Amino acid sequence: MKKRGIVLCIIVIFYFCIKGISEYFVWDNCLVQANEALSISQAKALALANSHEYKRLKSKIDIKYVAYKEAVKKLQLKKKNMSTFRWSPLLSFTFPTKPDLVDEYEFIYKPLSIRAEISVLEHQLLDQVYIVYEQISNLYTQIYTLQERLIYQEELLDDMQDTYGRNQARLYMGKASSFDLKQMEKSISTLTKTIASQKREFEQKKQKLSELIKIDITSGYTFLDPYIDAFIERDYLDKLIEYTLEKSHACFEAKMAMRMAEVSLDTNYNLMYAQYGNKMNTIEVFIKQVKAGEELDFDIFKEAYNRLLLDVDSPWLGKKKILFIQIPKEWFKGEIDGVRYIEDEPYALYTAALEYQEAGKDYNDTKKEVENQVRDSFESLVTARNSYLSIKGQVEELKESVLKAEYQNIRGELTYGEYKDLEEEYRECQMELLDSLDFYSQLLYSFDRLTCGGATALLSGEFLELQAIAGGNSYLEEEKVEGAYYYIQPKIEDRIFELGIYLPEDYKIEITDFELWCDGIRIGERTPVEKTLRHLVLSKSGIQKVFLRLYQDGTFIDDCEIDAQAYKGELKVVEGYQVIKKEEKRTIAEYQYEKNNDTGIAALILKPYAAEKIGYYKIQDAAGQSLFLDELIPIDSQFSYLSLFLADLEEITVEFYGENQEFLYNGYFDMSTMTVYTE
Repeated sequence: MKKRGIVLCIIVIFYFCIKGISEYFVWDNCLVQANEALSISQAKALALANSHEYKRLKSKIDIKYVAYKEAVKKLQLKKKNMSTFRWSPLLSFTFPTKPDLVDEYEFIYKPLSIRAEISVLEHQLLDQVYIVYEQISNLYTQIYTLQERLIYQEELLDDMQDTYGRNQARLYMGKASSFDLKQMEKSISTLTKTIASQKREFEQKKQKLSELIKIDITSGYTFLDPYIDAFIERDYLDKLIEYTLEKSHACFEAKMAMRMAEVSLDTNYNLMYAQYGNKMNTIEVFIKQVKAGEELDFDIFKEAYNRLLLDVDSPWLGKKKILFIQIPKEWFKGEIDGVRYIEDEPYALYTAALEYQEAGKDYNDTKKEVENQVRDSFESLVTARNSYLSIKGQVEELKESVLKAEYQNIRGELTYGEYKDLEEEYRECQMELLDSLDFYSQLLYSFDRLTCGGATALLSGEFLELQAIAGGNSYLEEEKVEGAYYYIQPKIEDRIFELGIYLPEDYKIEITDFELWCDGIRIGERTPVEKTLRHLVLSKSGIQKVFLRLYQDGTFIDDCEIDAQAYKGELKVVEGYQVIKKEEKRTIAEYQYEKNNDTGIAALILKPYAAEKIGYYKIQDAAGQSLFLDELIPIDSQFSYLSLFLADLEEITVEFYGENQEFLYNGYFDMSTMTVYTE
């Protein structure tokens, strides 16, 4: 007997050894693939990489950029054709024409509208990430819960079948009842059906996930714990709402619609004001009212608008007497005089005001709706977590009770049946805990999608940066062209634009910084070439010349004129400008001058660079004589003079002095760059 026991132990040990090894090897020495673990982060990354909708949006963005370029080119050509004399071989002459309201509106609005569509698509592309992550996270959580349920229920089924077998033997011995066996059979049958149903569901969800990530995970894969039991404190709710309103795609779309309605309103008003001047005072108060967000009475506005239309056409009403003939004044009306300027869209401004007011209401309603969604979802999270914590407490209590009952059963103070009933209650409560954690985790994943990643950022300890996510320069960076170029990206939703330049690595002229100038006025600050200039959209109309001023470490390189209507264009830097020739001169200041044509008085304003530490200056003529004043002038004071006495700034010298009135150096004017340099 003793020998048989030893042999049996050896066999059992050998069996389990073989069982462990067999998970990795078969007897022909071929490696068998063990179950591979798939994490939730891997699943999300794979799903995003294979998302059809994500790829479709990227393609739409590319197409829209092409449409944008084509629209700009067509409008530029149309504008050029309207402003130039043209003829054909058939001697058909076309004289330059002035565009009407519809044409001018198209020149301004159409490129912006396409760029707005691009911005919306770029924002939607980012929003699609949150959509994919939510879908995968919740599906993965469901799969993991089913995996753990099946493990538990299959173990329970084995235990029940074992108990059933023992009781069958006890029945033959008269120590068990047939009723108990029938109850056991019923329980086994019910659990078997439940397991079969959940296995089907498990396989279906794995198949669905396989389709989304483009990898077959229906077999050979296990799933890791995706549950989240962390909690967002109520103190952070307002911050999360603010974050969500900034990032929400619904809010972004509504905001963009409002901004484009505002652009349409401003464009129509400015064009009509340029045409009709003070006659626009009739409706100006209504435009200001709607821009201020006040409720507009459109019936009264329409009456005033109709009076405006009559007023602008009044000079051509009636007849004009020439000799003895009465000729209608209408005959003398020019091509775009009076209402002819707006005859294709006479109520364009009225409609634009109405649309802007409605767009503003939609934006405010959308923000309120999103805010309410965040608050409601947060309350659902609180309720779900409280339920989870309650069940968790019950599980801990039952665990202690089961351990105590096991000890009592051993001592004979508690029957085995009573102990098993308590153990079963403990197992069921554990399953409830699993379900509650599953439910809470899915709610939190959905809450993270609603807050556009805000929940994840907060729980991971990251700072919630409240800045809009726009598309950036990704398209432009990918669209490489030969040579240097500039690019302009309007951020219509925030009323700003971004301007930057691209220089090839082998560019023969070194450029470190650039400035934007419009009609002799610098816009924003000097900007390093590796960064972009961000500035509010200019409201100034009738700009004649826009150029980029290029520098190498403070040394002027060249002025490159650019087309402010184009989103991108070549930078034609003059090749004859060699940086080495500029090393003898050092730019120390910029200057501006203003002239009063009525008085003939001009004002010279010097703006030295801060690093120069200039406190005072004095101006001298070509002979070295001080002009008008021999005393030092504070650097922040302008120099006024009669323009006829000083026609050429390049003929004069500026003596610069330090903050303690010590002489520093002489400065000279460069009128081509509107700068002051020293040698």
